[in-house]
Amino acid sequence: RDNALEAKEDRRLMEQWKSQLLARQELERIRQKPIKYSSFTAKSNRYFFNIDSDLTSIEVGELRKIDLGDGGEWQQPGEVESFSDSEVQIWFYVQPSKVPKSGKLLLDTTAASIKIGREKAALESLIQKSPDLVNSKLYDLIISPMVQEEPENVPELNWINPDLDEDKQQAVRVAIGSDGMFALEGPPGTGKTTFIAELVAQELSRNPDSKILISSQTNVALDNALTRIINHIPESQVIRLADQSASRVLDEAKKLLLSSQIELWREKTKKNAKNYFDKWCISIGLNSAEIELAAA
Repeated sequence: RDNALEAKEDRRLMEQWKSQLLARQELERIRQKPIKYSSFTAKSNRYFFNIDSDLTSIEVGELRKIDLGDGGEWQQPGEVESFSDSEVQIWFYVQPSKVPKSGKLLLDTTAASIKIGREKAALESLIQKSPDLVNSKLYDLIISPMVQEEPENVPELNWINPDLDEDKQQAVRVAIGSDGMFALEGPPGTGKTTFIAELVAQELSRNPDSKILISSQTNVALDNALTRIINHIPESQVIRLADQSASRVLDEAKKLLLSSQIELWREKTKKNAKNYFDKWCISIGLNSAEIELAAA
């Protein structure tokens, strides 16, 4: 193939990617079909809506908001907990300030729209080979993965998880030795979370000051990976980021939330400051206890 044909094929692939994003955007618009309700009852933040319309488009776990019209104030959406042939049960994290006696429940696609918008912006940066790309070779890697350099040989590792099988050990070695992009694919139940936990634990053992971001499409997968990392390396500093309610964070991972760790950080900072102060006093021939007493 000559360069002109290769460039044409590259453009076709990028345009196909763009088309998929546009199709997803249209799908989100279609999913906004409202559900009509004729009345409702409420118990605290839990609302029960009597439904007049078809419920085939609704799913447990999706976010719905009350339609207040174009001029209505914005309200926090609620999560669909359950539904029957004639009723939808929704839990609102923030109790609605206004609920019409009858009206419509709209699917909240704000998060999906933001996500698609970010993907479109990222794709445009990729196509234009923008200087804000973290990896300047990303376009070439996606178009021609064979340009990725071979992973370096990694010395024998001390495995954190003694039950790691040979296939996962090899995958961890390759990932650590890779410079740039590394992808691992596998169906559910094949041990990808085990691999992630071992890979992060190995990197933290090699470079304790490493900063690692772990993201996932599901809360459960993320929480499982983080709790395993903590079990492997208890002294590692792991922060779980979530929305304000943290309602979808597993109980065993809630100790990793930022709000849960502030007090621990305060005590650690206080202890480190005290140790530094004591050493400083010794270095200049002063008694730290006497200075603290005088300053009290």
